Amino acid sequence: MIMSEATNILLVTGQKATAQAVAEALKGQERFTLAESCADPEKLQEQMARLHAAGVLVDIDPEPGLLLKQVESLAARFPETKFVLLSHKFGPDLMLEGMQAGARGMLLKSAIKADLASTLGRLLPDSGHGSSGNGKIITLLSGGGGCGVTTLAFNLANELALASTRESLLVDLDWYYGALAPYLGLQGKFGIGDLLARDSRIDGNLVRSTAVAYSDHLHVLLSPASISTVHTEFVPDQNLNQVLSACRQAYAHTVIDAPRVSRQVAATLAEASTSVMLVFQLTVKDIHKIRSLRTALLESGIPESRIVLVANRYDKRSSVTLDDAQLALGGLPLSMIANDYRSAVHNVNFGRPLSETAPTSLLRRDINMFWRGLQQGAFTGQVS
Repeated sequence: MIMSEATNILLVTGQKATAQAVAEALKGQERFTLAESCADPEKLQEQMARLHAAGVLVDIDPEPGLLLKQVESLAARFPETKFVLLSHKFGPDLMLEGMQAGARGMLLKSAIKADLASTLGRLLPDSGHGSSGNGKIITLLSGGGGCGVTTLAFNLANELALASTRESLLVDLDWYYGALAPYLGLQGKFGIGDLLARDSRIDGNLVRSTAVAYSDHLHVLLSPASISTVHTEFVPDQNLNQVLSACRQAYAHTVIDAPRVSRQVAATLAEASTSVMLVFQLTVKDIHKIRSLRTALLESGIPESRIVLVANRYDKRSSVTLDDAQLALGGLPLSMIANDYRSAVHNVNFGRPLSETAPTSLLRRDINMFWRGLQQGAFTGQVS
């Protein structure tokens, strides 16, 4: 069988054991072939120009500083090629330097045989992943603290991923608390803050390599509050549009949990989003805030059809009735999510999606009805 050029993988290493481990890991792989291997980094440039490799594995032991400079130079010359660093050990500083040099993946040598093929598969997705940038973004904005935005965001992303052949991405844009990491039991070295602080090109593969895999179908970009290596403030205009574009390129659906952002950031997110969910509870405070936020989005040029009002934890016994809320919001249609406290608490305590902890619950039913309504352009939900 003749392999396409897109599957060519190059390797540069001076260690025979590393070369053997890579060869064994790729042996029998239909999608990837180890085209050539060399011990001289300077020869790598000639190989790349001749073979048009999709991926390059670079063993940075024992001189990471020197080799990272060479990777940076090559990454600038061959921006479509994905570089994966190999080392016996990666500390936070070395990982950060690798990202800054343009590497899209990092793999411990001890994990080559077990993880190399999956790492390349993630960085070099087949045609089923696509790269057209047509993925959809759904942003959730909050009408007040504690109104359940994070639970909705997590389960909405999970349901969208279950219904798709491609992965979904969940982005934690809560700069100060970062609830998703402890909620889902996730740990990571990098997150959304590293992408926003980056001073070089951001693409879909960089987003995928920065995200943490919660499951096979759902990835998460963690908040800076969960990442010890981030040393940056959130600058709204710095890379945000570029990051959002890369998310659309890499994932079928991106769900953004943004409970505490400025009006300016909310407008930027809304402009890039397919739908913007303004989530609130039936309280006077939440309704006032959500009305003000909706007005601000409209004044910034966001189409009214893109904005969806969501009354979360809906209960017919609420002190503010649904009719009163609609009247206060100018008679606009509302989507309702049931106040299914027991299912929500199980969801949070176990850190698992409703599809696993409460598959027949009212809460999951309403979330599924909601995202199907989004797809159909119908934004009025059913009263539970």
